[in-house]
Formats: sequence, C-alpha cells, structure tokens
Amino acid sequence: MIVFGGVPGDDSVYTLRLSPAGWESSDNTGGTPQIPREYHTAVYDPEGNRMLVFGGQHGSGFYLNDLWAYNFTPGPGFGWQMLSPTGPLPSPRSFHAAIYDSVTSAMLTFGGYSVEWDEEVMSLQIPRTTSVPFADWGMNVADNVRVIPNPSLGRTTFEFEAGAVESQRVTVVDLQGRLVWESEVVPNAAGRTSIVWNGRWLDGARVVPGVYFLRLGETQRKGVRFAVLN
Repeated sequence: MIVFGGVPGDDSVYTLRLSPAGWESSDNTGGTPQIPREYHTAVYDPEGNRMLVFGGQHGSGFYLNDLWAYNFTPGPGFGWQMLSPTGPLPSPRSFHAAIYDSVTSAMLTFGGYSVEWDEEVMSLQIPRTTSVPFADWGMNVADNVRVIPNPSLGRTTFEFEAGAVESQRVTVVDLQGRLVWESEVVPNAAGRTSIVWNGRWLDGARVVPGVYFLRLGETQRKGVRFAVLN
C-alpha cells in the first residue's frame, strides 16, 4: 500500500510492505518537487511501477488539476515527474474519486468539488510504454487552451490554437477584472502558439497568490481560470 500527502498539505510518500508488515519512507527528493496537497486522488500504475496523483487542494481554497507521477523504479526517471496530458484538463477539484482500469490502462476520475460539486467522469489514457510521459484526457474544450502548470509557482506557459488570425492579444486579469499582463502573439506556421508569462504585473511586481484568468483576443469575456501559488 502506498500513501501520499494529506492534511495539512503534506508531500511525504510512504509504502506499507505487507510481508513482512512494515512502513517505509520513500525518497521524496528525486525528480521535480511537486506541490503538497490534500483531498487528492492517487492510483497505482502497475505497468509503469508508478503512482499517479491528480488534483486535490493546496492550503485553503487553492484547488488543483495537475497530474503527477512518482516512479518507484531506481535509476533515471526515479521520483516525481509532472505529466502533460494532451487534450483539455478537467477543472480543478478536490474530494473526487479515481480508480485504475487495468483493461484499458486508464485512470478514471469522477466528481469532486471546487466552486460547486461536479458530476463529470473523465478517462485518462495512460501510455503502455513508460518512456512516454504524456497521456490523454480525451475531451474537447473551447479554445483548446492549456495552462502549464496549473497551478503554477509564478512562471506559466499558455498554449492555444491561434487559428488564421495574423496576431492576437493575450491578457491575464485578476478576479476584479484588472489587467495584470498582456502580450501580442504572432502564431507559428502550424497555428499552435505558446507564450510564457513570468508571473508578474506589467510594472514588474510579482503577483500575489490567487486565481487569475487568461483571455485570448478582445472578445473573450470569461477566460480560462488558473491559480498562482507563489
């Protein structure tokens, strides 16, 4: 049995050996340090010998929708690695449920809570080869926007389909609708555009932890919600 995290925002990994019975503390220093959390879900991927962790809550009110893998195999790739699923991510949530489906090699998640209770069922397709860190949530979303990572510690990458327009204004606003940052983006030849925001206001001051919105162009009013934890 593998145990990870929990109140009050722990990031420890423990393994309970059943024969003979005894607890072991796993090395939590390998790979990329991830965000401590509680009320998340975790499943064991036996083909990759790794634990997959999705979502949860960090502190009071910061809901997460990031996906992490903890590889138990010693050597290159040991420890934590943030995964970047193709397709849209489920909305940030905690108190959800998840299982590992060995027939389809998928992580299934259901429900959860952030602003309100959710009844969404999502299937995360896990590659059968562990050399490929990507997976696919397999669901469409408006604007095809990805915020990497979400939540972030400041530095954030935005990816989206720029379409046929020659240029597009990208802005970040806070919950009060105040302009935090903006940039003019020219799409590449393939139409897929990415841009990095350094987590600062236009005047260079670092933003405070909280929820922000990414807006594409002049007509998008609601935007894509993401969180900053720095």
